[in-house]
Amino acid sequence: MKSVARISLLILHLIGPLAFGQVTEPAPGDPIDQVEVVGNKSVAPDTIRVYLGLNPGDPYDPAAIRRNFLNLWQTGLFDDIKIEAEKTAQGVLVRVTVSERPRIGAVEFRGNKNLNLTKINEALDRGSINLHVGSTIEQTLVKRAAETIREAYAEAGFEGVTVTTTSEEMVDPNDRRIIFNITEGIKAKIADIEFVGNETFSDRRLRREMKEVKEHNLITWARKKNVYIPSKLDEDLERVRNFYLDRGYKDITFGDAQIETTRKERVRITIPINEGAVHQFGKVTVAGNTVFTEEQLIGNWPTQSGETLSRKPVQARLELFEEAYQRRGYIYAYINSQYVENQEGIVDVHLQVFEGDQFR
Repeated sequence: MKSVARISLLILHLIGPLAFGQVTEPAPGDPIDQVEVVGNKSVAPDTIRVYLGLNPGDPYDPAAIRRNFLNLWQTGLFDDIKIEAEKTAQGVLVRVTVSERPRIGAVEFRGNKNLNLTKINEALDRGSINLHVGSTIEQTLVKRAAETIREAYAEAGFEGVTVTTTSEEMVDPNDRRIIFNITEGIKAKIADIEFVGNETFSDRRLRREMKEVKEHNLITWARKKNVYIPSKLDEDLERVRNFYLDRGYKDITFGDAQIETTRKERVRITIPINEGAVHQFGKVTVAGNTVFTEEQLIGNWPTQSGETLSRKPVQARLELFEEAYQRRGYIYAYINSQYVENQEGIVDVHLQVFEGDQFR
């Protein structure tokens, strides 16, 4: 009876040692007599052989096969690969058994009434997600596609959207129809916007800073501001953050917004907030400047030591600096501002100038 030496390289043990048979093994250096490929349907045997570096007449080299295995695995064409080596009278028979990864035979979306196929495909394109017919199925890519579709619905104002995936066999046994099952949820009109943790400013005052996401009423409905859209809420929270920064609250932070369905097609948005403490301005320093002097850049600074630290005058001054650099031909110049708390409640502003090259 022939003795068989096996190389079993399974999905969960890709970089483990090669496991050989019990009695005799093909000796390293014996000539490869034949390379046999089993289980392939669409991938040519020569393609598999080339990736593994197996050529009849070459010396049998288990270490090289182990290294080349990863080259074949990383093509993403297979779910499983097994390599066996069998000693024969003529040399070594290497048998490669593969299980090909199914291909995408078709893609179908079910349940999408409010978001048409064009808009779904546009969202997938923006996410660089390609579900081309004929390509192998990658489950991570399918999951990304489902999440991208859900996010597209959220950006259109839908809450409670679910996107699940299934697959169906097709005429070709190696093809699968990928199906995205969409439950569209509700068009989420905003019943309430509440802040939790704010002590200095009321909910009403903070809501005044929000421009894109408003509680539902006739005016906000007419202006299309009454629907919960995550990216618009992020923009508005940045406005609220700047409101606090302009009043000395350097450490203002927000928690994740909590979205609760209150009744049919209505949601309540609850936003945790940590105001922190008011900070005073200490001093301003600058580094990296060669075109303008320190006096030109920070002389007559708009905020005096001991006054409340405010973002707005600092930002206005930085924009003025960058405009001055551009007029001198330094079109890529920019300035970073760093806030350094040198003692409790007192913050210094350090400006780092990056001038770049001058263009005339």
